[in-house]
Parts: sequence; C-alpha cells; structure tokens
Amino acid sequence: MLLARNHEPEITCGSCGGSASKVCQTWLWERGSDAWLCEACADAHEDDCDRPTYLPKVNSPRTGICAYTGSPIDG
Repeated sequence: MLLARNHEPEITCGSCGGSASKVCQTWLWERGSDAWLCEACADAHEDDCDRPTYLPKVNSPRTGICAYTGSPIDG
C-alpha cells in the first residue's frame, strides 16, 4: 500500500514559461508567480530588480520563504 508520494512540483518561469530553477525572493511578495525564473531569464532579471535575491527551487512548501534553501542546516 502506498501511503505517500513526494513529487517535485512543476513550476514554470514567469518570463518565458520554461522550467523554473530559482525564485527571486524580492519579487516573490510583490509579483507572485512571476518571481519564478529559469537560468536564462534570471540573468535578464538582474536588470529589472533592485535587489535580486535568488533561492533554489526545492521540493518543499517552504521554497522561497525566509531564505530556505532545503539544506539540513536551514532548520
């Protein structure tokens, strides 16, 4: 019997629609899903954001919140 399954969420880039790999924490609160970016769009994002602060996309509901990176030392 399967009790749980842990699939990484599919999150799309807010600019191009590709697969997002990081989130700009600065934009997350201001623009919501547009803050998710692929590698290529993250480079272009540097010009649009006053304080780009990137966090990796990890398989956790805490992704993008309070500097959570998925590392065991994040707590």
